[in-house]
Amino acid sequence: MKILANDPNMNRLFNNLLKPLDDLDFDGGRVRSSPKVRTNILETKEEYEIEMEAPGFTKADFSIDLNGKSLSIKTKMNEEASKPGNYIQQQFERKSFERRFLVPLEKVNVEALTASYEGGILIVRLAKKAEEKETPKTSIRVE
Repeated sequence: MKILANDPNMNRLFNNLLKPLDDLDFDGGRVRSSPKVRTNILETKEEYEIEMEAPGFTKADFSIDLNGKSLSIKTKMNEEASKPGNYIQQQFERKSFERRFLVPLEKVNVEALTASYEGGILIVRLAKKAEEKETPKTSIRVE
């Protein structure tokens, strides 16, 4: 059997939780204004954690909203942050961006979402709901 690295069927298997929506808007049109932002999504026992590389911003530049199942992370870069002049080499730009993710609401406690920004890394934490514990088996003795 031949395995293809970019097999679309395989890609769909691995995109179940916290699906990025950054390339498509909800009407299926392309989002042209948002550059790719490198993102890690980590799942631990207690939470999901989204880490985003976002150097050059301040905490006040971020807007994070949960609307239904859509988690939106936006930044607003001040136009003055771009340096005037002719670049000899430019491998990155300081631009505003927006990333959206589908959140599994059945697994996330929406009352316990937090975010922090330090050293150019934005971290958004989505606490998981407490698992429903099964009622322990109890034996009742008949008298």
